[in-house]
Amino acid sequence: MRNTAREGLEYMQNAYQNGEYNTSVPDAWRVRMQNCYYTHLMPTDAQGNTTLDWDEIAKTATKDASEITPEEYYALTTIYLTLDDTEMERFLTLLMDRTKDVDIPWYSELLGPSAGQVNEDYSEWRVNDEKTDRLVYMASVLSEVVLQGMKKVDSDQYPDKYDELEEMRFNMVQRITLLQEVKDVEAFRGELYAETPDIDVVRSEDKSFTLTYKEYRNIGTELSPTFSNLGESSIKIKYTMDKANINMEALDNAEAAFASYFCNVSVPDETVKFAIDEAASEMIGNAAEKAGDYVEGLGKKGLGKAIGYVPVVGDVASFVIDAAADYQENKQNAEYIIGQFNDLEEADIFRNFDCCVNYVEYDTADSEGIKIAAVQGENTKARVDKLNSSMGFTISVKDVLTSPAELFEEIWKLTEDNPEKQKLYNDVVESKE
Repeated sequence: MRNTAREGLEYMQNAYQNGEYNTSVPDAWRVRMQNCYYTHLMPTDAQGNTTLDWDEIAKTATKDASEITPEEYYALTTIYLTLDDTEMERFLTLLMDRTKDVDIPWYSELLGPSAGQVNEDYSEWRVNDEKTDRLVYMASVLSEVVLQGMKKVDSDQYPDKYDELEEMRFNMVQRITLLQEVKDVEAFRGELYAETPDIDVVRSEDKSFTLTYKEYRNIGTELSPTFSNLGESSIKIKYTMDKANINMEALDNAEAAFASYFCNVSVPDETVKFAIDEAASEMIGNAAEKAGDYVEGLGKKGLGKAIGYVPVVGDVASFVIDAAADYQENKQNAEYIIGQFNDLEEADIFRNFDCCVNYVEYDTADSEGIKIAAVQGENTKARVDKLNSSMGFTISVKDVLTSPAELFEEIWKLTEDNPEKQKLYNDVVESKE
């Protein structure tokens, strides 16, 4: 590492010419420095076995965010992306700082239950935003590197290599989503004076990650609330998916939600949460207003046409049409239907523009619902460029990822009852780089 640092100093001296840095001077020392940090945190013994040096990892990760070098962030990111599933929470807690110790007075603990309050003692940890932002950014860069590698591999000629790269990227995207969700939670709790907050990350057989943690929330019912300082909450990040799987997942969720809402059919708890209006993604937002055209016309004809576009099965679809025939009398039902169509529309855009997504399910103090977290896929940019050049749009990849409902509405209005525009759009969604 000392030799690499010396090489770096020589590079800086040679690159500084005529008062400016000459970026054409080779700087391979940076890569070697990154690898030095990586091997320092993950040493390899004489037999070739690589292990995690958790003492060194903790020493690096718990430094002040401004003192962690880019090379160290790279090493930490690489470790996070390749970490064994069972070690996830251990790494994540290194990105948190204990900020509060709350020792509840004995009389408050004694009288709390009578007032619907479980007054447990607790400590609180807050996520370091700067550290997580840097790790999310670095992980996103590495994910895009793998994506570029996928584009260079002919999937027909080398299917095994392509599948290996795709699985690598899907794992990266899922872990990036998990890291972003941890940041969004902001505060985690645990037993008073504990070394770490009470969190758990479990990988299921379906490859989902479930983050379980403690926060202040109602652990009773709406009719008989009981609030706890250490109530259990969870966030489930489903495995990354693309193409038709995006639509299938959305339809499965919508079917279960319709059945539960309108027909009182018992379905698994995690799918019922899709019915909550808060299911709309935070990054997508304001989509319900845009979907109003589906039910504004009232009656079976207009709604039937919309539902016909999304094949919700059998009697459930018929019942939905009947239930929402009169918008004024069934306003709540109509708003509910709009909420379901929002997610189906978003899923349709993400599939058509070849995005990769994680469905994220919430059971927290602030939210019980589902959102879709999306990143660009192999052909996303090519399809955006094709849409702009052939159909007169001026959108970006970011618009697809953050405003899919609005884009769906624009495309719907342009292609509805217009076979020529429909053909152009079909050409767009079949574009490849």
